[in-house]
Amino acid sequence: MTALQAWSQKLRQRLSSGSFYLQNSEGVKDLEFEGSDNLWVIGRALCVFRTLSLEHIPKSKINAVIDAQVALLSPYRNPGYWYCVQCSIAKIWIWDESLRLKEVTEITKAHTVIPEPCIAPKMTSGQYLYETRDGFLAHVWEDEALVADAWWPVVPSDADWKRFTRGLGVDSDIRPESLSLSYTQPRLWEGIGTTALSWPTFEAYAVRCVGFGFLLLFGF
Repeated sequence: MTALQAWSQKLRQRLSSGSFYLQNSEGVKDLEFEGSDNLWVIGRALCVFRTLSLEHIPKSKINAVIDAQVALLSPYRNPGYWYCVQCSIAKIWIWDESLRLKEVTEITKAHTVIPEPCIAPKMTSGQYLYETRDGFLAHVWEDEALVADAWWPVVPSDADWKRFTRGLGVDSDIRPESLSLSYTQPRLWEGIGTTALSWPTFEAYAVRCVGFGFLLLFGF
């Protein structure tokens, strides 16, 4: 291979490759990435995790229902969120979109935003602990569905793990050995994300949901 051919090959690889930015408790890092997507990954330390039953909710109404619930569940004034649906239950990760936007540049503003837990492998069942760049991520799976997600800044003790799994009705006294979460070749989940819940929208949804609650309560 000539020098020109080698240069041409490297140029093609660079043009066809994506980029991967990880925003976690330590700041923003540009990581090596073997893929064609342009990703902005929100570290689990910067997210809150919630679940929401969608049983009896028409598919066409799911986005609106989740928008309204995020407005109530979010601890942030300007939330962004990402969700997937498994067994009629939405698994939702919510973050502070204002904090993310402070780090976004012209180059990264169009990147796909996804929470860090959703680059971990999908499993069928079992308990898993992953070492991330700034802590430890826990997943519990049952019947091909994620039933719990948690994060610690340091490796959890067996007692920490027992407290975590006790609330799930799982008998587990010893935490599993930790695995390294792959950032070079992440296994992206399919889901829906949005960063469009501005504060006016947040207030509007909150008022709407409170009003809806009164209608249910008083039968109007």
